[in-house]
Amino acid sequence: MKNLILILTILYSGTTTAQAPDMIPRIIEQLDFNPDECYAEFIVNKVLPYSPSESIVHIPTIVEEEEGQYFTLNTCIVLVDNETSQIKSRFYEPASIESDAIALAE
Repeated sequence: MKNLILILTILYSGTTTAQAPDMIPRIIEQLDFNPDECYAEFIVNKVLPYSPSESIVHIPTIVEEEEGQYFTLNTCIVLVDNETSQIKSRFYEPASIESDAIALAE
């Protein structure tokens, strides 16, 4: 679980989607996920600094959602070739993200 938190922290700290705007739909298709079940707000990708031809992509899918109150997400993290959008490696953890926060206000 600590490794998952570290990976997600790295992803969210420096995200980019400029290299291939159509990469995410192709990855979702390869994973055989329904696009409507993906939690788009948390989909992120980052080009690897030591390998510019590859990206790491986080695609969460909804397990359970109570509108505006609570959600549980599966985590899918993939290593992708930036030129072809082909998945080279994948990591999947079911029901790994939970949130019951309603809102944060200043």
